[in-house]
Amino acid sequence: MFEQVLTALIGSVDTIMVTNIGLAAISAVSLADSLNILIINIFAAMATGGANICAQYLESNQKGKANQALKQLIFSVTLISLIITIPFILFRRPLLSLIFGSEKNVMDNSLNYLFITVLSYPFIALYNADAASFRTSQNSRLPMVIALGSNILNILENFFFVFTLSLGVAQAALSTLLSRIISALIILILLKQPKQNLYIDSCLSLWPEIETITKILKISIPTGIENGMVQFRKLVIPLYLQWEQQPLPVQAMVSMLESFACQASIGIGLGMMTVVGKCVGAKEYEQARQYTISLTKLA
Repeated sequence: MFEQVLTALIGSVDTIMVTNIGLAAISAVSLADSLNILIINIFAAMATGGANICAQYLESNQKGKANQALKQLIFSVTLISLIITIPFILFRRPLLSLIFGSEKNVMDNSLNYLFITVLSYPFIALYNADAASFRTSQNSRLPMVIALGSNILNILENFFFVFTLSLGVAQAALSTLLSRIISALIILILLKQPKQNLYIDSCLSLWPEIETITKILKISIPTGIENGMVQFRKLVIPLYLQWEQQPLPVQAMVSMLESFACQASIGIGLGMMTVVGKCVGAKEYEQARQYTISLTKLA
């Protein structure tokens, strides 16, 4: 749960840091980050859904297959993230115009911020796949610590770029991009330690296996779409506000705070997939049902 809150906090920090620039900057960063949170939630769910296959292999004492499935998960989510990144870059103007209108100052800032942060999508996907593998290995603390370090680094970079150099919205996005790249590389390096239940021996041996990828995508794609729908509905609100000529900065700030409201239940949901996957791998179906009920009540 804390990891999900920390992940969502990165974009919110950017919004807070640009408050001294003006209302257009606040609207631009917060509204563009609504798209980013949508993608982050989808990647997190996809990665955890795919890690469910790894959990099943681990609990059925097939460690070799579990590690091979992890490689296919990393390959799959990274490829999907690249496929998403390209059209988001090429068509970001019509996409932003459709959702947020065409007010010039907001649009210019949004285009700059979104272009830079979209470049972080493959690293977000890679981080989530690696973090899901650590959670499957019952080490959820490490991804949380890395997320915390990423936030601290992002805040320090924002202070330097935005306040010290007075470089504005684009540089707030640059600090977010750098912190996400660093956190993805760190967790990938840590995942190469063979003492863990799940690890990858070499990044150069990530070749596709259609059968395993199909198993992963059957779980991860529906899970990712479902997890993204809550955030997708929130994207309709700015469209309504521009029709009614209501102030976007108000909605932008409230949306930033609201994004944290569902993070606890999302965190429990991601943990539930790992727990249930282990029960299924051990053929403890009644236990899987009981955990599903109790964790749903907790959420």
